[in-house]
Amino acid sequence: NKHKNQELDKYKDIDSTLKVERKYDANISYLHCYTSSSKEKLVIIHGYVVGKCVFAIAIRWLSRYFDVYIIDAPGNGLSKPLWLPWIYPNWSPNIDKYEKWTAEQIEKWRCTVFDENEKIYLMGHSTGSYMVSAYSLYYPQYLDYLILCSPVCLLTEDEYLKTSGLLKIDKEPYGFGASILSKYIWNYATWHDVVRALGIFGPSIFINSLRKTHAHHTHYGDLDEELWSEMSEYWFRYTYDLHAQPKSYEDLLYAYMKPWCWPRKPLLNRLVDKLDCNLLMLYADKEQSMCDKYGGRILIQKLNEKNGDNNNKYKTDMEIIENSTHQLFLNQPVQCCKAILKHTHKYNDNELQNKNEE
Repeated sequence: NKHKNQELDKYKDIDSTLKVERKYDANISYLHCYTSSSKEKLVIIHGYVVGKCVFAIAIRWLSRYFDVYIIDAPGNGLSKPLWLPWIYPNWSPNIDKYEKWTAEQIEKWRCTVFDENEKIYLMGHSTGSYMVSAYSLYYPQYLDYLILCSPVCLLTEDEYLKTSGLLKIDKEPYGFGASILSKYIWNYATWHDVVRALGIFGPSIFINSLRKTHAHHTHYGDLDEELWSEMSEYWFRYTYDLHAQPKSYEDLLYAYMKPWCWPRKPLLNRLVDKLDCNLLMLYADKEQSMCDKYGGRILIQKLNEKNGDNNNKYKTDMEIIENSTHQLFLNQPVQCCKAILKHTHKYNDNELQNKNEE
């Protein structure tokens, strides 16, 4: 209730019916969030080494329109831990096998929670966008809408440089930890391995380093400013706890990506071939190169060219979230929700419309 822009008076009757339930099915932990006005099924998957709580501030807004299911990715958070011996310690050659496995885990969960042929809206953030994209490659018939937020692995590094016109990529925004990982230990250990090796010193070292290197993630545009520091400390501790879990799904995501988080097998052209539903893409205006908007623009352009005269069959849209970094559902959760609702429910927000026209 201390968030800005919640429009509590306007939605007070609906908000009074809000329920948030923790559930567990098909080895997946998830939050089921809904109100008396919830309709379409929206399933949300987080990115790398975070968890479902990254969407906490967005629950109120989304549940006014959607029947929301926020899951901990397979093997992550409170979902059942995994060990995938066919990946570790050699991540390469069979990317298709890794993607199919991911898609199958999501499909098993979908069949457990929903009717067998029920279609869903599926949204992923960052590497979660890779997971939902993998699902769309194998089970496109069960999607009404695919929503990709700050998606990774659309373009290779060379493709990104060519498209953006840059001569080289600035590695500084990646931070110290990601730099050490990408330069020296990518094919030998994960960042989680490093955090676990810190033992009892882990919370102090890890959280203090986050305070210094992730300051750009700790400005919450839709949260009252006096609550920023409290929210940041919750976020840093939550991130540490997720890193320090027993070894699990982290290896799967390293299997998808090369150092600096570039794809081993880019998604863009494969999505153009397989995608059979509406598409919405959200990007922060201060995004890292690995998930910048250039790939999204090319994907939408190619999908429109593919559809040709049938452009009205599916919607393809993009929104830029202002004053945000990669963790856009922390930085600007209400702005993100309104951007989604603008395209899925024709939500009319004059301020949002004016910003995008500009």
